[in-house]
Amino acid sequence: MPVNIESERMSDLAHFLTLVPVMKDRFATARERYATLNAAIRPEVARYEWTDGARYALEPLHFELGASGVRGKVYKSEPKRKRSGTHRYGFSANGQILLEEQYTEFPGQVYECFWEWTEGPSATLYDYHAPDKDCINVEQLFLADGVPRAYIRYAKMGVMVSTFEYEGSRVVRMQQHNRMHDPSLPPSYSFTRELLIRYSDDTLWEVDATYEDGSRTRILERGELL
Repeated sequence: MPVNIESERMSDLAHFLTLVPVMKDRFATARERYATLNAAIRPEVARYEWTDGARYALEPLHFELGASGVRGKVYKSEPKRKRSGTHRYGFSANGQILLEEQYTEFPGQVYECFWEWTEGPSATLYDYHAPDKDCINVEQLFLADGVPRAYIRYAKMGVMVSTFEYEGSRVVRMQQHNRMHDPSLPPSYSFTRELLIRYSDDTLWEVDATYEDGSRTRILERGELL
């Protein structure tokens, strides 16, 4: 039996789903924009930070609900040896992330992400493959009064749209739609779900997912992904 998710929250998700074609177009033209982004963003970097792995993400709760769950640690200075997975982040003078580079096992080959901040309430990330500079995915974060309201990622494999609700400064509910481009993939790869998030003190503690077909599952318990 389908779950009756409140219409106000569903309409919010539905609104951002209408922006998927825009993200598709951005993805399609991303390779053409590489040289422009590279030339415009790199000169704006005021300082760099080196880490032993990915530390920052445009997607809210990326690390808490992601596969690794671990943020990279900051090096005190530039490491002499750039191991595979080493990251370098470039920040603007006002502290915004502008550039992300991920080193690979192949010398001279680096994945690059450009963070494009706009005058309006959004930021767009362009993620490029090494060494051919094909675009892996394009992400956009939508802000309201500086707080993330929605996130869209359009990638080669599929698209994901998430919306966020808060109690105070904490995300307590998410609406999420995931769709793969390849229709031959199992149906479980594409879904719409609602996540209810609970905390213990300042720690994300439990996350329960309810899917559009009525099924429910816990995906995080005692701070650990299941």
